[in-house]
Amino acid sequence: MIDTEIKKMSLEMVDSAASLHMIAFQGYTNTLIGMPYVRAFIRWFCESEEAVALCAVDNSNRPVGYVVGAPLGYGTSLNKQTLLPALAGILLRPWLIFNPRFRWIMVNRLRSRNVSRKQQSDGMQTLPDPTISLVGIGVHPDAQGQGVGLKLITTFESYAIEMNAKSMRLSVYPDKMAARQLYTKAGWKLLNDINEPLLYYYRLLD
Repeated sequence: MIDTEIKKMSLEMVDSAASLHMIAFQGYTNTLIGMPYVRAFIRWFCESEEAVALCAVDNSNRPVGYVVGAPLGYGTSLNKQTLLPALAGILLRPWLIFNPRFRWIMVNRLRSRNVSRKQQSDGMQTLPDPTISLVGIGVHPDAQGQGVGLKLITTFESYAIEMNAKSMRLSVYPDKMAARQLYTKAGWKLLNDINEPLLYYYRLLD
């Protein structure tokens, strides 16, 4: 059993966390854009005062897992900060426009720029405010199945409570079965229809 400690992510940990994200979300939208974008994506959570960025480190202080999140509405600031590496990544990979999942994500992001914060959280309106969004979580393959993911998600919950959040939510693709099992084990519940292209889970906080 691997012995891990959960720490706040430092800038020195960003590259390791980005590498873990590339592994955890291989073949998914933001990893397809490339490592420079993923590094900028993770760095935003590490540097933002309102965000949560944690790493699970082993006895040698090597990150073997990470989790990042922020209050609902974080997307505007994140997208602005990561615009250049995102555009560069897409220009280098024009074939991405033929990826159905990538097109779906891009269309929804463009739509979100023209709606209010409340509309952006459509389907989340029943959750008590403020709501913290768990945006990304990943564990190195060598550390999987040893409780690292559960430790990360429960520590994330503790930080959300310290931030006076009343609820948490996350989104996940239906085929990410291991992640969905982790969320259920941690007490999260499915919010929307199981047949939708993107599933939402939530957890109410005391």
